[in-house]
Amino acid sequence: MITPHAHEAAWLLRRVDEAFEPLFTDTIRHDFYERIADAVEEHLSFIPGNQNSAENLLKVILRECRDVLGEMEAGDFPSSYHE
Repeated sequence: MITPHAHEAAWLLRRVDEAFEPLFTDTIRHDFYERIADAVEEHLSFIPGNQNSAENLLKVILRECRDVLGEMEAGDFPSSYHE
């Protein structure tokens, strides 16, 4: 992702990777980060660059992580993403 807040996003994603590590296989990790990237790209496409903040970007990442975790717990991830 290209954003002036890449440093903050990278910091958060390292923490997320540590937290989700027990749930990851190679496939799940790939699909997980694909989902995060898609959510960030969608966010960035709607928010003008001068109005985008690190806080909002991190909230997007955390919301998507929460949603994916819920799908994992329900047994719907990663297959539901590709349907």
